[in-house]
Amino acid sequence: MIVPVFNSAATLEACIGSIDANTYPDDCMRVFLIDKGSKDQSLSIFTCCQRKFPGLRKDLRRFYVSQWWVVLLLPLFNLITFFIRFAGIINSLGMTGVWKTCGLAKEWADFGQAFRKEFVEVGKPIVRLRLWANAEAVDQKEAL
Repeated sequence: MIVPVFNSAATLEACIGSIDANTYPDDCMRVFLIDKGSKDQSLSIFTCCQRKFPGLRKDLRRFYVSQWWVVLLLPLFNLITFFIRFAGIINSLGMTGVWKTCGLAKEWADFGQAFRKEFVEVGKPIVRLRLWANAEAVDQKEAL
């Protein structure tokens, strides 16, 4: 549901209240309030309505509750990030500060070369399998 909000401070609270009071299932509905430069107090009324009608944010709360495990991984992520940055700082201490860049054409050529190299490595088992299967087919034809 998209609700256009432009200088509608007088009716915004009643509108949000009626959306909150409906009987349509909350998990089947999303509400978007779009405001483009209201000159009245629409934004402050909307902020107050968020506190007054917490039922409108049930899906957002449900999402954050389902992602509880991320909170447990954040300290580990921060620790790993710290050590990667620390290793980069230690490695750069003995170097002179030079910004080494190359053009887009060189970057694209390097990417293509690295991709082809990796593709050849991945393709080797497929080539071996194809040769093995073809060798069996040739052996079967010769047996006939």
